[in-house]
Amino acid sequence: MTRWPIAVASGALLLCTTLASGLPASAAADSAESSGLGLRHEIKLLHLINGLELTNEQMRFILDRAYQFRDLREQLLAEAKSVETQAALDEYRARLMQREPIEPNLTRHVAQIQHQQHRLVERIGTETTRLAEEVEGQLDGFQLFALKDYVACVIPPPGESKIGQAAEAGPVKGLERVRSLPDQGYRFRRQQLAEQTMRRLMYKLPVGFELPGGEQQELARILGIMDQARALPEVDFAVQKEDLAQQLGAPYDLKARPNKTITKITRHLLNPAIIPLLEARLGS
Repeated sequence: MTRWPIAVASGALLLCTTLASGLPASAAADSAESSGLGLRHEIKLLHLINGLELTNEQMRFILDRAYQFRDLREQLLAEAKSVETQAALDEYRARLMQREPIEPNLTRHVAQIQHQQHRLVERIGTETTRLAEEVEGQLDGFQLFALKDYVACVIPPPGESKIGQAAEAGPVKGLERVRSLPDQGYRFRRQQLAEQTMRRLMYKLPVGFELPGGEQQELARILGIMDQARALPEVDFAVQKEDLAQQLGAPYDLKARPNKTITKITRHLLNPAIIPLLEARLGS
């Protein structure tokens, strides 16, 4: 099991244990401040939803998994705040505050509670990874690239409001640069450009990914696409450039993303705050 679900769930466990211990709520729970934070969070999520250009089918799928993720969180909270758990932790805390001896039975009881909650955390971590991977499987390559580069913000930087377009910008612009070179410059740099393109594509993939056919075959394929892009008339290139960019990345498993993508899916697309936004967008 990957480490990040445990880290996320452990954070939730710490929160739940704090709630179960009966400590007073912090000043951050002020309704006006919470409302402002909630609105800003929704705006950030709306930027993501719009930028990914999700289809209705994808939104319905994500909504279903977000429901399941919400239920998992509620299960964790319910378990952590059970009457038995709270009573044992309250007594343990009280004895620590008074510097009183702690009976072995109480220590064993608290240890058992901790063990049960850690097992629950691990199970929820596994289920969370499963849900995130299912969502990942529904996203297209350009959406995964856009999600990888997504940074939550209320006002996106100029030119970055449609993050869904960022995915194809690299390959397309690369082909446009290849076309802009004079013949002599292209002949001189042709091999170097192909090698740079291959390295950039490989950089986006997980460690251990192997090129089908080996590097030399892949370089020959990239060179062929570059030559084809240069040979096309301007009008034809404008029509075919997206297809050529897609061909450029076709041998690479664009959906085999590092855990960073899974983390972002969990943090944003499975976040319960996205549920009312998707419901409203779908008219449900």
